[in-house]
Amino acid sequence: MKKIQTHSFILLLFLLLGIQRGFAQNNETTRRSISSLSSYIDVPINEATGIPDINIPLLDVPMPNGSVNYPISLRYNVRNYDNVYGISDVGQGWSLFAASLMYRETGDIDECFKINYPSDWRQDIYYYNILGLSGKFSVKKNVNTHLFEVVNLSPTNRVKIGITDNSTAALIRPKEFTVTTDQGYKYYFHKIDNYQFECFDYPLKSGVFSTYYLSKIVNPLDSEIATMEYQIQEKNIPGEIIKRHCKIKSIKTSKGEVSFDFTYDSNLENTVNDPYWLTKITLKNPAGKVEYSYIINTSISDFPSSDPKKRKRILNYIRKNDQDDLKIEQTVFSYENSGVLGKEQGILEKITTPGGGIVEYKYEEHSYSNNTNPSPEKMGKRIKHIKYYKNSIDTSAERTLNYDYNVFEGSTSSGYKYYGERNEYNDGKPVSYIIYKNVKIGETGKGYIKKTFITPNDYPKYKTEGTDVFAIYFWPYYNITRWGLPSKEEVYDEQSTLLSFKETKYEFYQYEHSDYDVKITPEYSWPGSQMVSSKLSYIKAIQQKESELYPNQGSIDKESKIELNTLNFKPSYIKSVTNGNIKEKFMRYPTNVPGYSHLETAHIIGVPVVSEEKENGKLLSRSKVLFAHGSLLPTSILSTNIADESSKESLKMDQYDDQGNLLQFTNTAGIPTALIYGYNQSSVLAKIEGATYIQARNLAQEIISASDEDQKLGTQASQQALLQALDTFRKKPYLSGYQITTYTHDPLIGITSTTPPSGVTQYYIYDKAGRLQLIRDKNGSIVQEYQYRYKNYKD
Repeated sequence: MKKIQTHSFILLLFLLLGIQRGFAQNNETTRRSISSLSSYIDVPINEATGIPDINIPLLDVPMPNGSVNYPISLRYNVRNYDNVYGISDVGQGWSLFAASLMYRETGDIDECFKINYPSDWRQDIYYYNILGLSGKFSVKKNVNTHLFEVVNLSPTNRVKIGITDNSTAALIRPKEFTVTTDQGYKYYFHKIDNYQFECFDYPLKSGVFSTYYLSKIVNPLDSEIATMEYQIQEKNIPGEIIKRHCKIKSIKTSKGEVSFDFTYDSNLENTVNDPYWLTKITLKNPAGKVEYSYIINTSISDFPSSDPKKRKRILNYIRKNDQDDLKIEQTVFSYENSGVLGKEQGILEKITTPGGGIVEYKYEEHSYSNNTNPSPEKMGKRIKHIKYYKNSIDTSAERTLNYDYNVFEGSTSSGYKYYGERNEYNDGKPVSYIIYKNVKIGETGKGYIKKTFITPNDYPKYKTEGTDVFAIYFWPYYNITRWGLPSKEEVYDEQSTLLSFKETKYEFYQYEHSDYDVKITPEYSWPGSQMVSSKLSYIKAIQQKESELYPNQGSIDKESKIELNTLNFKPSYIKSVTNGNIKEKFMRYPTNVPGYSHLETAHIIGVPVVSEEKENGKLLSRSKVLFAHGSLLPTSILSTNIADESSKESLKMDQYDDQGNLLQFTNTAGIPTALIYGYNQSSVLAKIEGATYIQARNLAQEIISASDEDQKLGTQASQQALLQALDTFRKKPYLSGYQITTYTHDPLIGITSTTPPSGVTQYYIYDKAGRLQLIRDKNGSIVQEYQYRYKNYKD
């Protein structure tokens, strides 16, 4: 298992997901697990909120050619320990990040009118989550064309959203959505959940699809690189809605498969728990052989109620097993019982790591300065300190981090209670959260860090019209500042001597179109007394100043600036200044650049095609990536000779296969290099310097077939057959004049052998957990050895 990552700061700038409950009865089971995910969106994970990011990375889905990063992990959010929707399929407070989904926002009793009077109805709002990229969009009817259109309500994501529907003239019923990223990859979301809801206590079938799940990923060449399967079960309850359970079953690629095992218990249908719970995640190679697996152990606790329906599932441990189902390592979780007489199941208190160390978390109640209610609602927990122990025996922490949220040099809280958009509702209550202006993080015996954040109050709302009783306000840049942007960071030693500081400034801009109007829940109001609005905004540029101070030796000063291209929100200009030395980089992207319109059409707008570097105003380099003849893949790189401003091809990419694998390239000297792919076009088998691909291809059929067979069988015999075929390939008389390097692979682990032109082969041996263990030479002698040791755990 990869080590636990407790990140202190993950900046989320945009609203990602939202959930509503009311009369509309959407998929209860889906909602339980989705609601735990929404906590990462309603309140971002960063120090300004007092919520630490507790992340357990498990594995990455094996994608061909590293095309898409698809991590699978478990994450804990302290806000979920008191989740009103119910407990997720991995336990209280925890969320599984594995499946991507899209769902329609459901209203309350208004859903009844949507069915009866569809042509008069408002636009639909959809939320999506794609491998860490999340946002929302609306579908509305164009009053002129009478066609349904998609409006991207997270415009800085720069995704292209397509829709396939079987709409009537008045009511849209999308069957499938396609989301294309700025790299040209397409994510297909297919409808799965067709829900019913109650209208005036009478079950009606809406005919509107509410939830869509990712079904496949396609590369820019329209080649399928991953497919997803789901476990679906429907349950008809007389007099009630149809309940549909949907869980991710497998993710398949040409390099392997990740499968998920869930267990179902009908007795949990009407409890706070998801009746499905995750029990196992398995990684398999293309031959179907298990590489390793994770056992997810959960149980229903005895707390917090004597009512079995209110007892919550908790995550006990995660165990990684090898190919033979034997334990490699284990991570254990402990929870505090914070209620009276131990009758309330508490929040996550300890994590025992695979190495035997202990990470201990202590929380406390939030406090905030705009709290005028003598009996305020509880706003959840914030981190108070984190302690690290070498092992379970030590009573003294090796390291302690203490968190203070008061105004610097003061005793009052720097926190302020903010609200989300008006359509972000849970149980009829607006989403609210605390953002702290100042956070002080002290480490026992080492000093402290003072962090200052930009909050909405740094750009306060102002009245645009109305009276003092019925006022209308506008709050600028709210969607950006509501998360708490880092503004200043000062590092001090234990004697309060300033060691370094960093200051960050931003340039904000806002969209003017009415599609990007945002309604905010008023802070102080009774119904109808206040209206607060904003507009979606974005960051155009970021400036940063840093200094490292050395007593009696001066300082090292740095400045940097990043300007963003507003057509794709990628860096267009990067400047860094260190003690007066200035470095600059300029970048242009396909949009509005002659010769790249076909990339725009394919929505490949996030790839830089022209770059230039300078130092102290002097041009150092200039290059241009060409995509000639309508190619969606690079065909050559032009480099500029600084002396005379002439251009020449520094690298030519001559040929690709249908998967986007580069088959041949030519260097500046005009010498070609051929690349032979095997393992069903997923990995390089041979590199032949000096030969063209056409010259090498006809001689490579045997090694390609042998690699495909090795991938299919995955046996020692099939690998030996491949090694023999590669040896024969290298010795072919026709190739004797070329420099040849050959490779073998385990599709899920990595390279298993390399043979350079010298003919000296090295073999890479892995243990049953997929970790590199030995490197041997051709005679079997050990060149390098790796050892891994973990403390044992009691079962």
